Amino acid sequence: KLSLIIVLLLATCSSNFAQDFSGTWRGEFSSDMSKIQRRFNIYINLEQAGKAIWGAYSTGRSHKVDSADCFCRVDAQMDKKSSVFIKLYKDKVINNIITYQSCDFVSYFELSYELRNGEEFLTGKWYGTYNNRMRSDGAGGSVILKKINPKTIIDVNQYFPNLQKLIQKSNKGDTAFLIQKN
Repeated sequence: KLSLIIVLLLATCSSNFAQDFSGTWRGEFSSDMSKIQRRFNIYINLEQAGKAIWGAYSTGRSHKVDSADCFCRVDAQMDKKSSVFIKLYKDKVINNIITYQSCDFVSYFELSYELRNGEEFLTGKWYGTYNNRMRSDGAGGSVILKKINPKTIIDVNQYFPNLQKLIQKSNKGDTAFLIQKN
């Protein structure tokens, strides 16, 4: 009985300590696609329900859909091996001021969660539509983001018409994460 209780407690504790990526993150990403490194501002607004993560990112000086250089929809499923690592895939360009091809170049972000001196960060790399020959890992560049708000500053749900399916797919068999309709 004691062994069963310990196993149940450990299972409950591990799910309770899974990282919550929800909120607004601000930072920069670099482009290492040429000999001269370029840096760009980036905002990522994320929501999370269980293992499902979705949101939008914007580049340039603004986080707003109509004034960002690029405004793109992203989603991820929390990594099964680590609750602090995600691959955030761009699946749609929603709006762009710069060329569509420039906005569509990013394929995904590999991000790790870090807590430093009480502040939350996502750090990692981004990958483009083809491997970067300037880097041995093929990444397009690096990303560093700091959480600036535990809530999203824009309503990212409006960009996901099939949000319920995304949540269900990531949380197979778990009805606790179903969105209740008003």
